[in-house]
Amino acid sequence: MIDWDRIDRELPFVANAISLLHYVTPLPAALARLRPAENLRSPERVGEGFVPISDMLSSGRPMGQFLKDALFPSPWWLHAYYGAAAGTSTSYVRWTKHGPRLVRWGIRRLRAMLSGALHKPRSRRAARGARRRAAATNTTDD
Repeated sequence: MIDWDRIDRELPFVANAISLLHYVTPLPAALARLRPAENLRSPERVGEGFVPISDMLSSGRPMGQFLKDALFPSPWWLHAYYGAAAGTSTSYVRWTKHGPRLVRWGIRRLRAMLSGALHKPRSRRAARGARRRAAATNTTDD
């Protein structure tokens, strides 16, 4: 049996995520205590996730569309990802949680690019071939 009181106390983000699932599919009667208040409006774009930044960058989207997708994801996703209860202002979550997170992601990506860590992944076979070629060119005749 799941101890829902303990989940509320120790893992409130889990209880919050379950409550947001009510907008996707109604929660059963056993979880009625987790349902959002009936007077709250459903968040927009329910069930829509956040497109990974790498997918946005590799899709060739115009910069305006990239910024729109990155800065304005689904309000439902914002509430679920950042653990904001239904009824919390989407603008508050977007600018105090999501904006700083995007900046951190951008800085990490920039550091990785500058350090050469971001490169096209190779297949194992191609990597083995590159190692063999490098080893062959490093041999010396004594």
